[in-house]
Amino acid sequence: MPVYVVLAALAVSLSVLILWRSLALDRVPNREVGLNLRTGLTEGVDLRRLVLSQSPLERIVRPLTQVLGRTARRISPSGSVSALERRIELSGVRWSTERFLVLKLALGGGLVVSSSVWASISGAGNGLLIAVAGGIVGYLGPDVVLSRSAKARQLAISNELPDTLDQLTICVEAGLGFDSALARTSKTGKGPLAEEITRLLQELRIGVPRNEALANVLARTDVPELRQFVHAVVQAELRRAHLPGPAHPGRRAA
Repeated sequence: MPVYVVLAALAVSLSVLILWRSLALDRVPNREVGLNLRTGLTEGVDLRRLVLSQSPLERIVRPLTQVLGRTARRISPSGSVSALERRIELSGVRWSTERFLVLKLALGGGLVVSSSVWASISGAGNGLLIAVAGGIVGYLGPDVVLSRSAKARQLAISNELPDTLDQLTICVEAGLGFDSALARTSKTGKGPLAEEITRLLQELRIGVPRNEALANVLARTDVPELRQFVHAVVQAELRRAHLPGPAHPGRRAA
């Protein structure tokens, strides 16, 4: 077997390994936080021991993923990065932009190498064209999947909105406050709209101003009907804030 075929296979294996570890790193912080808390209860924190508690693969792959993500962000056009961030928000994926860029690079590079190997083994005359096509598919494929996921999520929010508004109306007419009605609706509802309402309530509980929390909802969605509803809520809040308070019992009106 030619040496370049072996090297290509090794490159593909390495790219798949990096991709798999980048997808699995979400489990690492929880384990590290627990370890830090347990360590702090008994003795001083030993940073060296905390680092060594990670597997060698984690100590290698995580810095490599971060470096690749920052590099990919710098070399990518600002417009494409902004569009990617918007698609990530609309799809509801809890990924950083850097991680998604690493995914695109890994898939693109992996398909370039695998396409080159296939073309060399099969004896295809247009091997370079096949490799370029494979790289383009691998690099742009995640964008297509992300765009479809974003459209599906926005369509689901649009379909869930009428029932959610009916539930809110019933809860308010029953005497619940607006926040309590939102909480009841988020508990009984399912789907992306219920998730957005739950996230809105979480932001309100930690002290985010109401107008800012509602603006965050609009930033993560692209449904005209929901935008109209949020604007109506904001306008109602502004009108209520500017209403004059009750006159003091001991004063006379001028």
